[in-house]
Amino acid sequence: LVDIGEEEGIIEEEEREIIEGVFEFSETLAREVMVPRVDIVALDVNSTFEEAIDTINMSGHSRIPIYEETIDNIVGILYAKDLLKYFGLKNPPPLKAIMRSPYYVPETKPIDELFREMRAQKIHMAIIIDEYGGTAGLVTIEDILEELVGEIMDEYDINEESMVKEIAPDELIVDGRMNLEELNEMLGVNLPAEETDTIAGFVYDHISHIPKAGEEFEYDGVLIRVEEVRGRRITKLRIKKVTRGEKDEGEEDD
Repeated sequence: LVDIGEEEGIIEEEEREIIEGVFEFSETLAREVMVPRVDIVALDVNSTFEEAIDTINMSGHSRIPIYEETIDNIVGILYAKDLLKYFGLKNPPPLKAIMRSPYYVPETKPIDELFREMRAQKIHMAIIIDEYGGTAGLVTIEDILEELVGEIMDEYDINEESMVKEIAPDELIVDGRMNLEELNEMLGVNLPAEETDTIAGFVYDHISHIPKAGEEFEYDGVLIRVEEVRGRRITKLRIKKVTRGEKDEGEEDD
């Protein structure tokens, strides 16, 4: 049916890809999309606060698994935003007191089920366990979304200077990989960053389809406009903090 729809011009190529992705989504297992254990950046539970900060800065990851004795015994997940609450303290608490509980799933779990569970429980990272109870890898919400809609982010090798451009007070042009928490801080807004790290991930999570350039929506006083899409990736967005006066003008125009 998808082939016929494309041949008759009813379904565009991008729509075909997303439909096929949905079918494959339900058949894909966690082990097929996970970051394998050899590529996991993790910390020993007895690491110092300074070592944790250095690891986050060097890796570019905002969430780090914490293990005890061996990586096969992951005992927690350290969130950068939780760590930063204690930054500058003379005697910060140990990592064990800051980390969150890990979420374990078998490597044979279908990712459509895993995605629903992670969204329902507001969990960003799952630890994948092999048949012997050891750590096989990890999966994030982004890993699962990428399987459905293509690559939306890359925490490595990002040129920070190209990530954001201020075009007016309270208005920015940003790269789709822009970190949500950094964006919130820059504009003084509060876009939810619990389920996804990037602005592109937030947009996909909110609208649930591949947008076209020019598509826009408002969320909690923030106007988000898609400026550029390449294939299935949102590459550039315009983000504007909407003032009360602008909201009133928009309502009058309607």
